[in-house]
Amino acid sequence: LPERKHRKPMLLASVGSGMAGSDLGLSGHQSEAMYESFIGAGNRPLRAAAALAPADFKNRDYQPALSAGLKLRLPVSDGWSVETGLQYSYLQTKLSDAGWSGYWADLQLHYLGVPVGFAATLARSSNWELYWSGGAMVEKGLHSLYREYRDWGTAVFTTTASSRVDGWQWSVYTSLGAGYHLDKHLMLYFDPQLAYFFDNEQPLSIRTGMPLMVGLSAGLRVAF
Repeated sequence: LPERKHRKPMLLASVGSGMAGSDLGLSGHQSEAMYESFIGAGNRPLRAAAALAPADFKNRDYQPALSAGLKLRLPVSDGWSVETGLQYSYLQTKLSDAGWSGYWADLQLHYLGVPVGFAATLARSSNWELYWSGGAMVEKGLHSLYREYRDWGTAVFTTTASSRVDGWQWSVYTSLGAGYHLDKHLMLYFDPQLAYFFDNEQPLSIRTGMPLMVGLSAGLRVAF
């Protein structure tokens, strides 16, 4: 009889980056309310004491989303596994062209998420492995930092708004990955990923402007 193989749980450490895939028409206008108490909607600029909201800027330069995390993969049958873990994400948007010269801004968001999904091995050789994974993730915003800069010729004024992020961000993802076995316990892996972020009234970011995202994760997988 063939020897029965012992399925080992795996721990994955990864870093990744995501770029927008398409704009499905989410304007992000719902995210401006969190700054209104700081700004005062009735006080638009034309004097030094005034400040702008993110919605006042026409140009939004979305920076690639950066993520890092740990993921645990537990085998449930031959070729199938359940995976979960923790993922930290950093989102940054640079804002410009507000209709008034000398104004620009920067919005930074920090999130912590828990993914839950499945993984299936599609093909395997002595060194290489091809697999699919997919599932859903819920994230909680940890912190929002908004900085506005005003150039008045002889000086640059900076206005800062630091606040919490209300609500939750839900998303779904799928990926087709490949791994290279360094030995029987260690494997390098690369995961091109497609993710969709739902409209959950979160602050302005690449996710609200372009919710369909293409990303790439890479890391080290440890079997124990």
